[in-house]
Amino acid sequence: KGLLDILSKSTVSKQQAQKCVVCGFFSEGRLCFRHRLAAKSLLEAYSFWRDALGVSFRDYLQQILRRSETGRWAKELAEYVLKTGDEGVLDEAKV
Repeated sequence: KGLLDILSKSTVSKQQAQKCVVCGFFSEGRLCFRHRLAAKSLLEAYSFWRDALGVSFRDYLQQILRRSETGRWAKELAEYVLKTGDEGVLDEAKV
């Protein structure tokens, strides 16, 4: 069975099913599980950057986009937040 078969038989009703605002993948909120994990990592790392370097959150996102160590999902999320200004999407990582 394919992924679509599994998702269509998910315990989440079709009314509850949503798409990730970043990638369009299935999600139970605004972010899929991948981008939710990325949001959690971004927020955790930002506290260290802020304390050490005194950078704003927007500057932090711009800097991590340039780093080769930053993962794909974190970069996608950072690009989304910078493009849309939708920092509220990161609240899902706090749940």
